[in-house]
Amino acid sequence: MTLAYDSMKSTIAAIKDAGLRDKVKIMIGDGQISKQVKEYPGADAYGRDAMAGVSLARAWIGGK
Repeated sequence: MTLAYDSMKSTIAAIKDAGLRDKVKIMIGDGQISKQVKEYPGADAYGRDAMAGVSLARAWIGGK
């Protein structure tokens, strides 16, 4: 997963350069992701696994 950190950062930078960063929320995830890793590319949140990602997405849209 560590090989993907720079790709995550580049992707989020491209979203920002396209003027879309304020219009979307970005989450990243995996068992190796931490708060520090989330901050490196500039993601809004992270989840340790797929279920954490689902819970986060539901919370963002006001679901249960």
